[in-house]
Amino acid sequence: MEDAYVATRIDPKYAKAWSRIGAASTKCGLTKRGIQAFERAIELAGNNVSAAMQTGLANAKAQQEDELKKIDDEKDLKKREELRKAYIEQDYNTLMKGVEMHSRCHEQQVEGLLLFAEKMKWPWINEVRNYAEEAYSDLRGGQNLPADLHDWLFGMTLPGQWFAFKIMTALILCTPSIKQKTGIAAFFDCGLSLTKKSYWRVRTVLGRVLGCLPGVISLCGWIGPCPPVEFLSPVPGDADKPHHIRLKARNLSLVKHISRDPSAPILISSSGRRYDDTQPKEGEEIEPWMADMRNANNWIVPEPPVKQVGTCELKAIQLKRNNAGTGSIDDEDKVMYLAQLVFKRDDSPDLQTYKLFTNPVFVTPPPCRAGPKGAHEIHLRELHKYSERNIWTIEQLREHTAEDTEDIDVMVINATGKGAELLARAWCSERGKNAVIRRAGGPCYVCAVQAASQAGLRTGVLIWVS
Repeated sequence: MEDAYVATRIDPKYAKAWSRIGAASTKCGLTKRGIQAFERAIELAGNNVSAAMQTGLANAKAQQEDELKKIDDEKDLKKREELRKAYIEQDYNTLMKGVEMHSRCHEQQVEGLLLFAEKMKWPWINEVRNYAEEAYSDLRGGQNLPADLHDWLFGMTLPGQWFAFKIMTALILCTPSIKQKTGIAAFFDCGLSLTKKSYWRVRTVLGRVLGCLPGVISLCGWIGPCPPVEFLSPVPGDADKPHHIRLKARNLSLVKHISRDPSAPILISSSGRRYDDTQPKEGEEIEPWMADMRNANNWIVPEPPVKQVGTCELKAIQLKRNNAGTGSIDDEDKVMYLAQLVFKRDDSPDLQTYKLFTNPVFVTPPPCRAGPKGAHEIHLRELHKYSERNIWTIEQLREHTAEDTEDIDVMVINATGKGAELLARAWCSERGKNAVIRRAGGPCYVCAVQAASQAGLRTGVLIWVS
């Protein structure tokens, strides 16, 4: 078929070449193209029409009628649709023709990439703008682009973690001054360390702990810009250059699912433990208990943690090489780092370091529905849950041990001071604690404690920010 097609391109009036295209097309099941080629051959042959041309045209038309009849007679809708599509696709003639890919969303993709760079305060925003705006034009002009940037311009991006990977990769590839030194991350969860800034995936330990820093935003699966990192010994030889950083931290599960029947499916339901303190005590008479419950003076609003005036400042983000990863310890692409944060409190001249061994889950609950007095009330019998001995300041966290709170349902961390929330998050990561975080506009003190209790999310820790 290709030889006959070339012959028609050399001499468009060569009737025999058109006849051969018709015969080959009909034999390949392309009856529409075969009929068109035979009709063209007969038209060009004039009085010299051969019997083979006429027979070929008749056979092609008969074959086409059989195809249409087969479509009409097919009872299976799926098979019928497949036959119909195959018949329609004969209209597209791609014989010896190239396929060109055109993006209908490249301008939108470039605009989104530039917006991402601006929001994340990318240091080389002008480089990105100059390169990205002309990238698609260069591609159409024959210039080769990296596959990941090609995918971004054409919108071929999977959602979730792969979208986050693709947008940062495209941003790096559109920054000529660093793309050769930085390259493409070997893993989707790698962070990016620059000379004066760093960026981290939101589900990594630094993404979760540093997410409360002032000026840091979360966008497209990334948080940043964060402070730069420091490498501890052994320091990489190119530590001053941009790096992809993969963090080592043990993931924590949010809730231990408990089922009454181990053989039954797991059921997550509310617990009645939150009402244990207001139930009649053993041997208590019902009448006095009911009178106690009805007495309005016995229902009070517990006081939340008081505002702290102390401040806490993050001094450094340090990374120490961890050799527990897979592969050779000399394989730089598979190197993992253990992160640790260094703090300076205004009440102490000493620096405090928290190692981020685990990747905790932090939950910020929505506001509750206000009660008659605004915040919800509790009975005096429940007051022990909200006593001051359950509240820990950030100055006390370093000396905390498991025995200190083993008989407490919820440990409340007073993080109302400046920079205190970051230290509280780092402490949770070091000690392997999930936490509920209460911010301004969130639930009342009672509901926040209940959210962190065994009757709620079972984190056992409440970080009270404001």
